Amino acid sequence: MEYSNDYLKITGGINASSHLKSKANDLAYTIGSLLAFADVKVVKTYSVGSNSSNTNSVWFTTLTSENTPKGFKQVTFRCAHMNYADFKKLGIKIGKIFKRGEVCYMPGTGGTKYSHIHIEFGFGKIKGSGWYKLSNGNWTISTTQGSCHIWEAIYMRKGVEIAKLGDYRDDYAWQYKKELQSQLTDLTKVNVTYKKGLNLRKSIQGNVIRTLSCGNTEIFDSIHFLLPIAKDGFQWAYGVKNGINHYFQLDLKCINLI
Repeated sequence: MEYSNDYLKITGGINASSHLKSKANDLAYTIGSLLAFADVKVVKTYSVGSNSSNTNSVWFTTLTSENTPKGFKQVTFRCAHMNYADFKKLGIKIGKIFKRGEVCYMPGTGGTKYSHIHIEFGFGKIKGSGWYKLSNGNWTISTTQGSCHIWEAIYMRKGVEIAKLGDYRDDYAWQYKKELQSQLTDLTKVNVTYKKGLNLRKSIQGNVIRTLSCGNTEIFDSIHFLLPIAKDGFQWAYGVKNGINHYFQLDLKCINLI
């Protein structure tokens, strides 16, 4: 997962009074519409409406495990304060899917005075009601694997302009994907012949869709290698065929890529 916008300004960081004991941030309205970090699905909405008190909150969960700075994990994040008119414009409802790079949320003044996006992240799926009240009265996201910082959930993209103003802190420990890339490059129009049986999965930790038998050939539109790069030669990747991702672990010594 990678930050998709070209500009980042945090007006209320993890030390803001309304965020204390949580890991939430406020993204300034000047970032524009929020672009999805990955393919995500709307799993919950809350306080939806046109009254000034409505926060039009939305919980999103990635469709599959994603490459994060903390390893491959499914990620859930919550956004709040979009205006109802924009909520309707985006057609937000439970089950709606936003593709990576699509506008999934917009800054607004729903339930607040100044236009921004409140955002917080957690690993895993939504847990219970999706949030819970802290001892200081603030609310924070609730997920099956616990909350996480923004820099633990997504990679920062090189070239993004970061405004170090407001409540932003230099100890936001961003990692950049490009610094980690190896010599493995994505391939297009690939014939895969595997010398062993190869399990094709819906996600890295998902169920097996089917097995590519020993010696058989599968044609993928493209193959994408996933970080981190395996040191033992068993490399996670996914092949795209007819718009569907098939995840598999390649033994790089036992495969022919043509």
